[in-house]
Amino acid sequence: MGRDDARVVARGLTPITVRDYAMTRGWATDDRAKGRFWLLSNPSYPLRQLLIPKYTHDPGFEDGMLEVATRLADIEQRPLALVLSDLSAADADVLRVRIAGRAAEGGEVSLAADVALRDGARRALLASACSVLNPLPYHPRMSRGTAETLLAACRAGQTEIGSYVVRVICPLHAVEPTLLDPVPFTRRVTISLMRSVAELVASIEAGTIDGYIDAIADHPGMSANLCEALVQMQPAPDEQAPERIHEEVELATTWGADPRVPPPTEEEAPSRVFVKAEYSREIERAAQRLRPKGDASRVDGYVGTVERLDGTIGADGRRSGEVRLSLLLPDGESQRARATLGPDHYAVAVAAHERGRAYVFVYAALQRGSRIAQLGPVQHFALLPPASQPPG
Repeated sequence: MGRDDARVVARGLTPITVRDYAMTRGWATDDRAKGRFWLLSNPSYPLRQLLIPKYTHDPGFEDGMLEVATRLADIEQRPLALVLSDLSAADADVLRVRIAGRAAEGGEVSLAADVALRDGARRALLASACSVLNPLPYHPRMSRGTAETLLAACRAGQTEIGSYVVRVICPLHAVEPTLLDPVPFTRRVTISLMRSVAELVASIEAGTIDGYIDAIADHPGMSANLCEALVQMQPAPDEQAPERIHEEVELATTWGADPRVPPPTEEEAPSRVFVKAEYSREIERAAQRLRPKGDASRVDGYVGTVERLDGTIGADGRRSGEVRLSLLLPDGESQRARATLGPDHYAVAVAAHERGRAYVFVYAALQRGSRIAQLGPVQHFALLPPASQPPG
């Protein structure tokens, strides 16, 4: 980040949130300072002080803020761009999801990997919010009002340098606190997310994943939904060339600044967790164990779109075989699924795919999975008429 760009960011900072950011990190205001600045000191750095301008319209405001950010970056030993990014969202817990691998070294990934990463981050937050509200090993419908209020308030920040980083800004006070629990709902959700992922990774590395799942009641933040969200962040091996698989996914949280809500200790919730690609198989197995064993033979109707055609031409000259679908589930989520179709149904799939976003109706048993579900045997497969197409 050049100095001109840094000045632009510094110009947009809010003085009181910058002050709160510093105070939650051990800085305290000096009562001797009056007037148009806050003077802060920190016993850990006796020779350093922060002089925060109070009024955005004062001459030199942006230079003063840039000096504060530069000093914090030096003390925290972090890049100035990262500190400015955190100061601009100081009243929020900021979740960063970073993917590392040869394909991401230049700061770029495939569009499909970006979509999967962002949706996985969204689902991880939603699953954690549902677990805070009602700790269950599986949430059949992640559409609870308070959880959705939080997700609606979250903002997507600019991607950042460092392999490939997706930034989700979660406002601390998106949901009003209750008298029974004054800790902001957002903070409870981000703590639950980071602690649960850290516990899951630790159990995999210690070889105790089965015992961890057996004692799931002792881990109220963990659910099949969260496991599936973590798996989703890693592209499926059959959809990416081996050199494009992420080596690891890193979840990191910068805790929002509110002097009334101190950030958790590393023992309460780590601020950084690494999920290696090779852990995906164990996480997927955990999701399968946590999900209730439903009746795999239960047949139901689903609406969706045809995303991919993988059939082959048979001896009769007609195409049949596997197709990939994106199904719309009753809880408003989408589910990728594969189905094997005969020639007649496959011809319908081809027609739907050629029309773009045309919807189909499929009647079959759905066997859920962490990455992709399986439909079959397909009893009915039809193209929905335009009047019956779902909105959007």
